[in-house]
Amino acid sequence: MAPSETPSREVRSPQTGPHPRLLEHLARRRHASLRPPAEHTERAASAIWRVLDEAPSQPVILDAGCGTAESCSALAHAHPQAWILGVDQSLHRLGTEGVARPDDRMVTARAELGDLFRLWRVSGRRFEKVYFLYPNPWPKPEHLFRRWHGHPAFPDLLACSAALEARSNWRIYLEEMELALTWFLGPPEAEEPLRAVHRLPPGPPISPFERKYARSGQALFRLTASFDLTPPAENSGPRG
Repeated sequence: MAPSETPSREVRSPQTGPHPRLLEHLARRRHASLRPPAEHTERAASAIWRVLDEAPSQPVILDAGCGTAESCSALAHAHPQAWILGVDQSLHRLGTEGVARPDDRMVTARAELGDLFRLWRVSGRRFEKVYFLYPNPWPKPEHLFRRWHGHPAFPDLLACSAALEARSNWRIYLEEMELALTWFLGPPEAEEPLRAVHRLPPGPPISPFERKYARSGQALFRLTASFDLTPPAENSGPRG
């Protein structure tokens, strides 16, 4: 840990495993949200689409909650044939009010992610992969609905993406997300990779949070999942 860096605390929660009412909560969240998208997110989506549509067609990788966008650079290195879209709701962290183009294959934007997932789905566009690279996780049991797999926009995310990777320093958060994926999508098909939570192996940090947590000696975990691009029917229940 750097001499001037404050140690990062581990997540503390009364939960010792996945939330006991997780599936009950997901059953209530299966319907699409009817709340109008935020105006700044609609403007951002339109500006992003203009940039993407002016360039040759390439897959789009979303860095959801990209913060300072340092992780976008790491993802651009890992996915040299794709656009990297970094989105964060914080003007302070992102350093821009609208849409920026920091690199030839990179776009960053200030937007509300839940609204963006819905706008992306309705537009018929698809992400090749969505990354959640720390921190979410809202560890109090009563805040289950604020975790991404409990958010009303999670079905929209599944409908507009082909794969997902989430990293966290709280394993229970990822275990819940894996259960939510199975509830919405059904068990993986024989040809699909398993959805599973694994300990993140040592390596160069992909984001400032990952670097800080690792320097504090915390265990880090990763969930990876791939799924088909067929959107679930509107207002439908789980598959399988």
